[in-house]
Amino acid sequence: MRPNFYPELYGLKTLSVAGDYSFYYFKSWKILLDCGIYHPCYSDLRSVILSHAHMDHFGALFQVLSRNEFLHRPPLQVYGPGWVFPFFERIRTAQEFLNDSRGWTVQWNSFEHDVDLELGNNKILRAHRVEHRQPSYCLQILERRTHLKHEFQGSSPRAIKQLRKEKVEIEESRLYPLLFYSGDSNKTLLQHQDLSSFETVIVETTFFESGLREKAFTYGHIHFEDLLESVESFFGIQNLVLTHFSARTSPQQLTQAYNTLRSRLPDSTALYFNTLQKPGK
Repeated sequence: MRPNFYPELYGLKTLSVAGDYSFYYFKSWKILLDCGIYHPCYSDLRSVILSHAHMDHFGALFQVLSRNEFLHRPPLQVYGPGWVFPFFERIRTAQEFLNDSRGWTVQWNSFEHDVDLELGNNKILRAHRVEHRQPSYCLQILERRTHLKHEFQGSSPRAIKQLRKEKVEIEESRLYPLLFYSGDSNKTLLQHQDLSSFETVIVETTFFESGLREKAFTYGHIHFEDLLESVESFFGIQNLVLTHFSARTSPQQLTQAYNTLRSRLPDSTALYFNTLQKPGK
C-alpha cells in the first residue's frame, strides 16, 4: 500500500484504518507516531511514540525493532505510557527468542500525564491523558525557539554584539506548539484548552453514521457530528487532518463530510482527510 504523503506537514507519510492499522511518520523529524503496521517509508526513523497499546497502533513495533537490528542501526528510541512498559518487555523477550535475535537495541522512555520529554533537535513531547477503552494519550510536539528579549528587540547588530561580549542575558526561549495528535479518544478531547494554538491538528474521526454517537462515546472514539459541534475549536490552526476512519465509511460519506466541514472552517485552515480515497485536499 502506498501511504498518503503530505510534504507540507513536516513530511508526513501516513496510513490509518480504524481497528486495522495506523501510523504517522514525520520524515522531517524522523519521528513515528503509533506503529500499527510496518512500512518501508519509515525505515530511517529515529523515534517511535505510542499513544496507547491497541494492536492497530502498537502491533508492528517489534517488526520495526527487528528491522533496526538487521540494518545495524543505533538503538531506537521508543516513548510510551509507563503502564505499557512491563507488557512491552514481555512481548519483546518472547519475540527476540522466536526471532533468534541476540537482543534488539531499544531505549524505552516512559511518559505520564502532562510531563514534558526531550526528543532532541529542540523538540519536546507532551502527552495528555484522554478517554479511551484503555489508558491512552494525545501526543503533542512542541519546539523550543530562542528569541531576543522584548527590551532588546530593535537593537543594532553592534549593540547586540557588545551585550553578548558583556555576557548580558539578552535571549529567552519559548515553546511553540507544532503538532497535536489525538490518538484514540472520545469527544472530551475537543475541549482541550490549547487545541487551537497548534499549527497542525490530527484528530481521529472513527464514526460517521447517524445514530452512532453514543456508541462512539462508549468505545472511546469521536463521531463526525461531535466534531461539527466543536468546529470553533479548530479556528486559528493552519492544518486540520481527519483520520482513523472506519472501514465501513463509504467514499460518498467522506465526500459529503469533507464538503460540510470545509464550508464551516475558515479559508485559512487547510483541511485533509487521511484516506486512500481522498475526497479533497
